[in-house]
Amino acid sequence: MFSVAKANIMEGEVLENPIRLDGIEVDDFRQLLRVMYCTGPPLPPMILTTPQWIAVLNLATMWQFDKYRVHAITRLSAPSAGLTSGERVQLSLKYRIKSWLVPALNELAQRAEPMGLDDCKTLGLEYLLKICRVRERYTHVHCHKCPTATSDQPRRHTHSLKVHRRHRGSVRRGNCWIVS
Repeated sequence: MFSVAKANIMEGEVLENPIRLDGIEVDDFRQLLRVMYCTGPPLPPMILTTPQWIAVLNLATMWQFDKYRVHAITRLSAPSAGLTSGERVQLSLKYRIKSWLVPALNELAQRAEPMGLDDCKTLGLEYLLKICRVRERYTHVHCHKCPTATSDQPRRHTHSLKVHRRHRGSVRRGNCWIVS
């Protein structure tokens, strides 16, 4: 009988016209809401899996929710999160977590196992080659603190390897510097 002209309805004003978040997974958004709507400061401990905390980190970084970003980084920094050094490098590069990059690269440079295909998939070829170069130089560098190696043995250092922040691509071993 009577036809009522529909006015321009804004997104989210009615159920028939929801706000669309293209490219956002429903479960990722649900995890962010779980963190956001917890009661009281500081945020109470929650049982989220590592992938769920990564989802919270992703959305909190994307939308500049600094409080929730810091909380996700804190939770992912705990040993219970179970992140490997390679995963921490990958996440630090993707989400600009500066405090994770140098320690994770240092762990990869010092570990006993050789770099493998899984490391290449996680880190990418560029970072894998840089780490391999540091590891190679680490085994062949002259250092006054280490005993002399025989010609058929690679030199193994007996003191700690430290990556110096001011020298990107440089490794400090005692008083010796390895510059890549």
